[in-house]
Amino acid sequence: MLLSRLGPRITLFMTLAAVGVTLGGVLLSYYPVRQSLLNQGERRIRVLADAIHYTLDISSSSSDLLSLRRLVEKCGSLPDVSLVAVLDLDGTVRAASRPDPDIRPELVLRAMEDNLPVTVTRNGHALLVTPLHGPVYSPVFSDVSGVLYLDMDLGPMLDELQVLYGSILAVVALLVGLMSLWAILLLRRQVIARLELVADGLGRVRSGDLSFRLPLDGSLGRGDEIGDLARHFNAMTENLDMRTLAQQRAEKELQVAYSALEEKVRERTAELAEANERLSAQMEERRQAEWRLKEHQIFLTTVLDGIQAAIFVFDPQQGRMVSSSSAAQSLVRMDEETIVASSCSAGVQVAFVAEGRTLNLLCPEWGEKNTYLEGVVHLEDGRTFPASRQLLEIFVDGQEHLAQIVFDITERKNLERRLGMAQKLESIGLLAAGIAHEINTPVQYVGDSVRFVRDSFKDLAGLLDAYAALIARAGESCPGRDDLRRVEEAEKEADLEFLRDEVPKACGRALDGLDRVARIVQAMKNFSHPGGDEKKPTDINKAIQNTVIVARNEWKYAAEVETELSPDLPLISCYAGDINQVLLNMLVNASHAIAEKVGDGGDKGLIRISTTPAGEFVEIRIADTGAGIPRENLERIFDPFFTTKPVGKGTGQGLTIAHDIIVNKHGGSIDVESEVGVGTAFILRLPLEPPEKEAT
Repeated sequence: MLLSRLGPRITLFMTLAAVGVTLGGVLLSYYPVRQSLLNQGERRIRVLADAIHYTLDISSSSSDLLSLRRLVEKCGSLPDVSLVAVLDLDGTVRAASRPDPDIRPELVLRAMEDNLPVTVTRNGHALLVTPLHGPVYSPVFSDVSGVLYLDMDLGPMLDELQVLYGSILAVVALLVGLMSLWAILLLRRQVIARLELVADGLGRVRSGDLSFRLPLDGSLGRGDEIGDLARHFNAMTENLDMRTLAQQRAEKELQVAYSALEEKVRERTAELAEANERLSAQMEERRQAEWRLKEHQIFLTTVLDGIQAAIFVFDPQQGRMVSSSSAAQSLVRMDEETIVASSCSAGVQVAFVAEGRTLNLLCPEWGEKNTYLEGVVHLEDGRTFPASRQLLEIFVDGQEHLAQIVFDITERKNLERRLGMAQKLESIGLLAAGIAHEINTPVQYVGDSVRFVRDSFKDLAGLLDAYAALIARAGESCPGRDDLRRVEEAEKEADLEFLRDEVPKACGRALDGLDRVARIVQAMKNFSHPGGDEKKPTDINKAIQNTVIVARNEWKYAAEVETELSPDLPLISCYAGDINQVLLNMLVNASHAIAEKVGDGGDKGLIRISTTPAGEFVEIRIADTGAGIPRENLERIFDPFFTTKPVGKGTGQGLTIAHDIIVNKHGGSIDVESEVGVGTAFILRLPLEPPEKEAT
């Protein structure tokens, strides 16, 4: 296209710019001249109005209407005057320069009301409405007696102005065309033609003629921008020619080097292939080692999770935990992020009380590495449990770390306590059996002797009666009265009547005491040696009675014990020794609670033990009138190591073991009702039939 070339585009731009500037200048000058012409017309109409007003003021008679009309008609015949009219106060036209004048009443009313001239320029006409004062044409004298209405046609002058500016635009357009033609010729010669020479030179260079140079002795040799472009072009082509020659030499050298490089590459490729084979073998060995390591890690993780080992890894340099196992997170009831964030924090700690010290499981000390401790863990929510802690030194990424392994040993401690209790009970059983064996023989001797004395005293009493009758008869006829008197005195001194009454009673009391000793020994044997480690049908009422007898020394000073044992209670299958242990613990706790309430020297409390069949269960209720358990402690009384007793008075394991025996071991339930200051009641429910897992 023509406009794709630089020359036509520059020419068109210059022409449009010249035309735009010319039109803008003409238009900018036209409107001021037109406004000046309109202002001149307004001044002319004001002069005419002043002249008419003056003529009316010097008129001899205001009633000379004919003179007024002549004056108006004469003024209306002046050049460019379209209308002259005189109106009275009510708007009636008294005189006009032409019939049926076009009067704008709003201008007339405005001039009379404001008593000021009104000038309006509209559609090429200049209108002037001015008030008339004094006697003009009416005998009525007032300040405003009428208005003068003038209309001047400025159209001819505006038409002449438009014609004048049209001529100016034509002349200017001709001059602009001539100047544009001259500019195009000058541009063509001074710029376009010289640029075409440069463009031709670029085409030859692009085609491969690097020896071409632009001639600098003609128009391209001037010192303007195009001349500088031509010189830079020649310098560029010369430099490009030199670089091309250098590149060709370099390409030859590169070809030689490339051949040598190919030979080296072949050699290196063979070496690399051999090294790659070795590396592949090493990588395979490494993959096998990584897989074995991964299997080992999976095995180790599975084993540790299976044995519930809580593992914490502590970085002593950073002073925080860096990782923890799932068992560890479950143990302290925190997720891994919380454990990391809480490490060695003053606000959060998991207390580990061992050997009289309180340690923080989340912030182990380096000096305790390779140590083993057993103690009690106290969580933030108040829960406690026994645990063991082992600190080991390990290396992670070449840096020393501490591996803390924690086990929840609640079950082990319970088993140890059960074993200890069983051993104690076994020892007590053996001791009771020995005591019973040792006591039964002398008790039997004593009993037999007492019964012999009691029976012999009966015979002796008959003999004494016979002696008394004989003495009575002999006293009447026997001459040895002195001897009889001494016998009677001896009888009185011995108080034979008293002995005859009290000796049988003493023998009865001795036999009752011996029978009670026998029952205590038997109860001790039954309590401490119930019959093995297997479940067997057990009489709960009998177990309660034995427990009350055995624990008498614990409750006799603080309370009275009442039993309401159902006679229709069936036998239940249970571990009798464990049930005895629970009942003993409950009875001892009740006596301690009452002793805590009444203190020394107070009235005794009451412990009431009752048994009742309850559907598929047997219900045992042990109630006391002790101090009661605060509400905030009710949910924690079965937690391991929780106790409200002073140090040395309780371990906090009694109710924990009782809960484990009743709930876990027998499938029953244990509930508590308590009110502070009133007392506490424990309700034990044991199933009549053992759970399926125990029965199978």
